[in-house]
Amino acid sequence: MRKKLIYVSAIILILFVLFLLVFRTSSFKVNMEKSMSNKENNQSNNIEPEANFMLDCRSRQECEEYCRNNPEICKRFCEENPEHGLCRMNEAINERNIELEKFCHTKEECDKFCAEHPEEEACKMLGEGELETPEISMPFDYNSISYEDWIIWPFCVHGGDHPEGHGGIDFELKPDSKIYASCDGIVRRIEPSHHGNAVMIECGRIVVGYNGIINLKVKEGDVVKRGDIIGNPVLMGEDSYIHFEINDYIEQKLKCPLPYLTPEFRAKLEEIFSKANYPEKAQEPNLCNCEELPYKDTMDSRR
Repeated sequence: MRKKLIYVSAIILILFVLFLLVFRTSSFKVNMEKSMSNKENNQSNNIEPEANFMLDCRSRQECEEYCRNNPEICKRFCEENPEHGLCRMNEAINERNIELEKFCHTKEECDKFCAEHPEEEACKMLGEGELETPEISMPFDYNSISYEDWIIWPFCVHGGDHPEGHGGIDFELKPDSKIYASCDGIVRRIEPSHHGNAVMIECGRIVVGYNGIINLKVKEGDVVKRGDIIGNPVLMGEDSYIHFEINDYIEQKLKCPLPYLTPEFRAKLEEIFSKANYPEKAQEPNLCNCEELPYKDTMDSRR
């Protein structure tokens, strides 16, 4: 009889232990699933504003539309990135509006007031926001130029795949040349292109575009200084090349780079161009064959 009681007690104890183990395992699993679900919800609801902004905002118009629809994300982004061009532009617009409220209340009133009183500080502020237009320095070393073939393909040439006009200047370079940031700014965008990578660096009012970059030394969102290495030029045949362009952030126009260059860069560029041998030289013989072109995405794979 005692043996039977011992056996029964042992069986009950084993069953009880098994029950506890099953219960704890099930409870742990439920808690883990809840934790993972909460984590995923938090991640989806708390997307890094910079990452979100960089993904969804590609041009001034898109940025303004994005911020109208996502004011909190833009507010957080500008709190963390006050030097970003869009944030500085919006800040300048707000400052201008606050100053103008002393004199006028509607756009028509303010336009009339500033036409009559251009000396007022509020009227001197740019309506689009006061963004600096920096001088652009040479994006490579002077001795990196290769003189083996065409050397330079200039701005607004209409040959090749550009019936609308070439939106920048192409440079033929020696392999393994270093490509530098031409101004202080923020790396706004990097994407693969049909030759290497395209990189856009925002420098105040303008965006400097580079295409044909390999061995990248920067990533989206990086703050760069003039002269920082951003990569190397892509190899094409026996030589390398990069496409270099200037996009006005406010007007959204591709600009002839010459007015934006440092005196040293401009002088060296004109010297190099005197030896250029591109196919359209007889018909379009200038470094800039027009002043500007309508904006096209710098990341257009044809560039």
